[in-house]
Amino acid sequence: MISNSLKYAFPDPEDHPVECEIKIDFTKDQNNELILQISDNGVGMPEDFDFNKSQSFGLQLVETLIKQLDGKKETEFTNGTMTKIIFRDVKP
Repeated sequence: MISNSLKYAFPDPEDHPVECEIKIDFTKDQNNELILQISDNGVGMPEDFDFNKSQSFGLQLVETLIKQLDGKKETEFTNGTMTKIIFRDVKP
């Protein structure tokens, strides 16, 4: 997700005149779930973009990792792109 942000979120600085920012947050909630959140303030993705139909090898790897972790993903395309990957901690 980070490499996708670096590669696609900020294609032309002149067309996107804000300071480029990528945030990474990793937390644990009260239900013992781990939450990895990666966000950028780039150009975002088309509203109809479907990660599951993407031909991108990187996004296919992300989907495979989520399945291996028995996790779930939440994505928002507001003011850039934000992806949360949520999975259970194996050590409660």
